[in-house]
Amino acid sequence: MRSRPAAAPPASWTRPQQATHYFDASAQAALTLRTVLHAYREPGHTLGRVPDEALMVSAVNTLVASTCPQGGQDNESHAYFGLLLNMQLSGLEPEELKSLARALKSSGYDGVSGKVAAQEDIYDEFGFATGLPQDRAVLPSDWHHLLDEAIDHAAAIARRPLPGSVPNDEQCRAARQCLVDAALHWPAGTQSVVDLLAIAGQLSDVLGLQAPTLGDAVKATPRGSLVDWRGAALLIDAAAVTALASDSGGKLLGELLRDLTELLVTRKMFGARAHPSRLCSADRTRMQKVLDGIVSALPAAPEPALRAAAARVLANTGVMGKVQVLPTVGIALGHAWIGSQLSVLPDKTQPSTNIGTRYMHPGFRLEPDDCEVRQWPMRWLNEKENAALFQDEHAWHVSVPVERERLKQAATDVAQQWKDEALPYRFTGTAPGMRSQGCRASVLQAIVQGMDDDARTLFAYFNAGLAEPESPTELALRMNRFMQWLEIVGTDH
Repeated sequence: MRSRPAAAPPASWTRPQQATHYFDASAQAALTLRTVLHAYREPGHTLGRVPDEALMVSAVNTLVASTCPQGGQDNESHAYFGLLLNMQLSGLEPEELKSLARALKSSGYDGVSGKVAAQEDIYDEFGFATGLPQDRAVLPSDWHHLLDEAIDHAAAIARRPLPGSVPNDEQCRAARQCLVDAALHWPAGTQSVVDLLAIAGQLSDVLGLQAPTLGDAVKATPRGSLVDWRGAALLIDAAAVTALASDSGGKLLGELLRDLTELLVTRKMFGARAHPSRLCSADRTRMQKVLDGIVSALPAAPEPALRAAAARVLANTGVMGKVQVLPTVGIALGHAWIGSQLSVLPDKTQPSTNIGTRYMHPGFRLEPDDCEVRQWPMRWLNEKENAALFQDEHAWHVSVPVERERLKQAATDVAQQWKDEALPYRFTGTAPGMRSQGCRASVLQAIVQGMDDDARTLFAYFNAGLAEPESPTELALRMNRFMQWLEIVGTDH
């Protein structure tokens, strides 16, 4: 069987460099649009300092401005935009898309939109436009028809025959708890292929699958994954197995567990011969929805001591700080920052370094591909520069369990640490466990560093078994779910 090469943009389009951030574009767009739509429909779920309707429109503006050619459109470019729009919106269910279309219509979103969130550096590297983004995103004349086509496309995906079955809600919750337990018990085990095989067996049991009986470390696994399956054997990337010995923070284990969960969900849905890297884009979208359900499931309540700790953390709700997030949607990767204390970008005035490739699905292509990963010197934004590029009005303001002044100090400390170490800016790594060093990584480090002992212990429990957030949107959702979980376990105490 031959794989079809990724579809390229029309020759008349200016081709951007490949995105260097590991994400599936449609999955990230779905997370962002589902979040703003839920906030718009559910009063009391305010995301920022402006009405949620404005944030919903801002997210769609960014999607359109980053993918739709502005000005004159030839037929080929217009057709490619329609395909991109279908791909970007395919992660939403048909009913969600219909609801989004109705919400946009009731908001007067027609013809020409308002200003979009300026993200010059991100657009220069990843977006359609060369130079500054458009202040106003001009919608194509057949916008509503294109939305209807996107709804039909999502409905066609939902109707595709499924060889297997979709894990139910109970199985998703059990799988999430299995990841927590596996990560918490990992340090006390042998940290070997034998332990990984046991985890695969536990996950298989809760998902209703036949477990592998053998485990082996191999030199090559399918691109985009650290695991594979052959016969009755689970195959694990040998370099990852070796690197686990020095994985003190659990980052690599989280990546391995994510890939293992992806593989098992894929086998349950599409049969024993299926692998995530070999799924077509439509089937990968369906698998990703299930994986999101597992990741978003809340862990079971911990032991009484941790529930008491959650109650103590919640007692400080009134003085907790916030971080700011521009969500990931379209080709815009978004941004995360903390007030005027911490905001970093790649310094595009300096030469970059090619550090390898990684298999991912950037927002400008219809299919995933091997993408070049580059890193740059760090650019530190002062308060004035940050305000010019990333306006608060477009941002989600995410509460975190850290006292406000303590959060500011932690952000200042992290900035100084990174400056002292002269860390380069990279969106993702190219080897197992290689850390990203960008805006979301710096903000997450500052949040954890600013937590008191109670909050840090609780976050370690909640975060156990999960891969690190892969986008600013995922960072925001991770913290929102943690705060939701704190309220549940702290109130039960």
